[in-house]
Amino acid sequence: MDDALVESYSRPDPISFGDAEEYYTFEGVSTFRGNNYRNDPTYGTAKIVNEELSYRWLMHNGSLDGWPGCGWTGQPQGVKWDPEVK
Repeated sequence: MDDALVESYSRPDPISFGDAEEYYTFEGVSTFRGNNYRNDPTYGTAKIVNEELSYRWLMHNGSLDGWPGCGWTGQPQGVKWDPEVK
């Protein structure tokens, strides 16, 4: 292997992501953190009553030797599928 330093580098086949808005066309979140840039993990709006937020559901997942939480195990998929896809 050659250990020579180079001034610049260009890949023969560039890696390029499209616009995040074009990543998928259905309603919801289908990938980890929402798109190919991992910067949009939510979908929709919250209905705020009396200027307060409330829980819709809550899940306790316990702990392992005192370490709580799930870490980076993924994100649930939340998609509004068309009836024919279901």
